[in-house]
Formats: sequence, C-alpha cells, structure tokens
Amino acid sequence: MKNIIRSSRHVSKSIILSCIILLYIFIIHIVSLYASVFASVTPTLWSTEGEWIAFSCSTTDENGFGSNIYLVRPDGTQITKLTDDNSAALSPIWSPDGEWLLYVDKSRIFRVSSDGTQLDEMVDKLVIEGLQSAVISPSGDKLVFVVSYTHSSSIAIYDILSESYSTLTTINGSISSIDWYSDSERLAFSVISANRGPIIYNISIYSRNYEQLFSEIGIFRGLDISASSLLTYAILWNRSTTLFTIDLETNERLRLYDIPNAYSPSWSPDSSEIAFAGNSSEYSNGIYRLEANGAVTNVIGLLDCYPSSPQWFSYDL
Repeated sequence: MKNIIRSSRHVSKSIILSCIILLYIFIIHIVSLYASVFASVTPTLWSTEGEWIAFSCSTTDENGFGSNIYLVRPDGTQITKLTDDNSAALSPIWSPDGEWLLYVDKSRIFRVSSDGTQLDEMVDKLVIEGLQSAVISPSGDKLVFVVSYTHSSSIAIYDILSESYSTLTTINGSISSIDWYSDSERLAFSVISANRGPIIYNISIYSRNYEQLFSEIGIFRGLDISASSLLTYAILWNRSTTLFTIDLETNERLRLYDIPNAYSPSWSPDSSEIAFAGNSSEYSNGIYRLEANGAVTNVIGLLDCYPSSPQWFSYDL
C-alpha cells in the first residue's frame, strides 16, 4: 500500500511539473505573440533632427504694431529671430527647398533666407493693398495671395516664371485661411461671412471653379494641408478650440483634440503631429505640439509677444 501511495505521489508531482512547464511555454508563446502584434501596430514616429518651426510673433505698444519671424527646433532649442524690430512680418511660409521663408509685411511680400543672412522683396514692385497672406505652391513656381476688401475677398495668383498676375476669384465675405493641395493645382480656403458660419471650399487654378467641401459652426482658426492630403483645421466654439482632420481624398473627418484658444495648426513633415499657437491660461503665449499619442507639449513659451502661424519644415540649416 505504501509503495502504491509513493508511486501515486510521484505521478502527481510529475503531472503537476508537466502542467507548470506547459503553462510556462503557453505564457511565453502568448507574450511573444502579443509583442509581435503590438510591434506591428505601433506607429514609427518621426525624428525631429534637422527640423525647424517658423512662426511670427507680434506686439502692440505705444509705438504701434510690430511682428517678427522666428525659427525654433521642435524640441524648443535654438530659437532664432530672422527679421528686425522695425518690421510687421506675418504669415511665414517655407519655400519648397527650405532655403527661404516668405512673409507678408503690410502690402508687400518679402523673403528672408533660412539662415537670416539675406532679405529682399519676393515680388519686386508689386504692391497689393489689402494683402493678408501669401502661399507658395509645392512646385515652387506660383504664389497665391489673399486680398481683403470692405465686404469681399479675392484670391490672386502670381506666376513666378512669367511674372504674370491675375485674380482667381472674388467671394463675398472674408477669406481667413488658404493652402495648396500637394498637386499644386488646387487650393483649399475658408470663408467667413456675417450671416453664416465658416465654409471651406476648394478651387482649381486652371478652371477657376470652386466648390464647397464642408461647413462648420464657430470661429475658424486656421487650416493646413499635409503632403499626404490631410487637412487639419481649428474651430473655436463655446470657449474651446477643437482640432479636426479631414482626408481630402476620402472626406473622412476625425475630431482630434479640444484645446483652449489654439490657432494656426500646422502639420509636421511626416503628417504625424501638429504644431499650433496657443494663448490661454492653460496654454500661455507660445508654440505647442500635439503628438501622435495625443499628448500636448510646449515647444516654446513667449510671454512678451503673441505667436501665430507656425510652419514646420524638415531642413538642416
């Protein structure tokens, strides 16, 4: 009987040991499988090495209005002022090769080299009364201007090679934001009027026909189109700004984030993050980043001026 009990105990221990080994192998297999699946769905985040964010920062005092163009790394280092304190430089835009930053100063368009050593007029002798902003095409051969009048706005185009200038369209209301599609043949722009909310349109520079993309409720705070045809825009509603994206190919719309008093959203070069300007008790005067994981980080705080129009570019100065 004792031998039978000992044998039984030995078998039980062997079974338990075998079960433990099998369970251990199973757990290792599950962990390995989970790790492989997780690795397959985790996005590869871009590196900020060699990248810069350009922005304008304005002040108003007894001497009047002033604004300058700055550069800063996405991690907040190496801030550089490119223009002097006598300018009213607004709405900086990178040239496609990254060598220049174009900007509006009153009724003229200037360009400053990205290292700050050269400054000249982009379009010589072209004075545009009511000039609000200018955007260069991804192909680098065309400039588009937004011109504001009392009750209407115009979109004008300038061919850099032929030096020809013409009006694409005139619309009742105020055009607050505009940007190129990646094909350099179409533009998206927002229109605000007194009796309705903001409406976003697109227009072909060849047919000059425009059509409505979508409408919104609230105050429009800027738009930007990525190289992969994603449009991001900001809407202020009920004391908070919401960032949205819309795929211009599929019209799929996604609500991203609610941020107090955010404006001027701009895509990172790989379309994975968004830079924006902030001015609130939570987001003091500065430039911020909305990261791929939903976190908001401060790039740089500038309490002595009001930043706007951040523009991200991958370029090693």
